[in-house]
Amino acid sequence: MTEALAGISGWNFTQGGIKAVLAETEKDCLASHRTLPKNNFQAVQEQNNMIWWRLSKKAFKS
Repeated sequence: MTEALAGISGWNFTQGGIKAVLAETEKDCLASHRTLPKNNFQAVQEQNNMIWWRLSKKAFKS
């Protein structure tokens, strides 16, 4: 899944004007909590049972 997420994120950044990719997960989805950080996503907000993640174009390249 890590490689698939990297591929999808990379494709998104080849599209014009995309500055970030966002993801939304449930707090109890532990697989996503392992996969997203491996692809440089940062948790940016928690509310109720959800966590929002963000990957900037700059973070994707590094």
